[in-house]
Amino acid sequence: MSIRVTDLAHVYHQGTPLQRRALDGVNLLVEPGSWVSVVGHTGSGKSTLAQHLNGLLFATRGEVEVDGVLLREDAPEILRQARKKVGLVFQYPEQQLFAETVSEEIAFAPRNWGIAKERLPEVVHAAATRVGLEKALLGVNPFNLSGGQKRRVALASVLASEPDYLVLDEPTAGLDGKGKKELLSLLSQLVREGKGVVLVTHDLDIALAHSHRILVLEDGKVFALGTPQEVLDALAGASVRGIVLPPVVELSQELKQRGWKVPLTPDATTLYALIAKEGKRCDS
Repeated sequence: MSIRVTDLAHVYHQGTPLQRRALDGVNLLVEPGSWVSVVGHTGSGKSTLAQHLNGLLFATRGEVEVDGVLLREDAPEILRQARKKVGLVFQYPEQQLFAETVSEEIAFAPRNWGIAKERLPEVVHAAATRVGLEKALLGVNPFNLSGGQKRRVALASVLASEPDYLVLDEPTAGLDGKGKKELLSLLSQLVREGKGVVLVTHDLDIALAHSHRILVLEDGKVFALGTPQEVLDALAGASVRGIVLPPVVELSQELKQRGWKVPLTPDATTLYALIAKEGKRCDS
């Protein structure tokens, strides 16, 4: 069981003067219990890819399968089931909020999927608690909340329907340090519970620290795909628009160029320990 993307291409406004190729030949596999991060500059195709994963957009070429079932624009029941399995949290929460209260917003999806009416309060409370929304906010209009709170509501509204896969488009944007840490902790817990997580982000630090695999997009094409270390090795010395290596990686890269026997790593603790060890060896 997995989300499988094969040779995916997408062209906006095909056949018009505004034609633009957003994706070209993208392959990706997202398995249950795995965390895949998609990184790239603005306009690299990250959000376009995210919207293909539960059938909001459809391929100009290629295929997207969810648990072995091909997503097709002419198959509404297949799309309905795929959208239940694959929850998508938009980059801008205002794009998916519409209800008059937070409680109604969170209850909409599970009600739509047929959860018994008497269970809805329990489901809403559990989803709100999981994302850190206070009970006092359940009766508030979501459009009156702060940006960070809106993001929590959007996430809770998706989690309430218990999807097998969770796709999040730039979910840490606008969150303070505490909110970002709490969100990443929640996503890690969901992965441990067996859910597949796809995180679309411009933040390479987050991708390197939490992902099992990373996809780097550049102008709609795959620049790199692999483990964090494999992607880091591919990015070292390369120039990919909008991708900035973490300072610790740049330091380890500089040391390697100067002959130090240290690996490329985003882990400051590991790097400093190796620097100390290498320094002692040189002194002796």
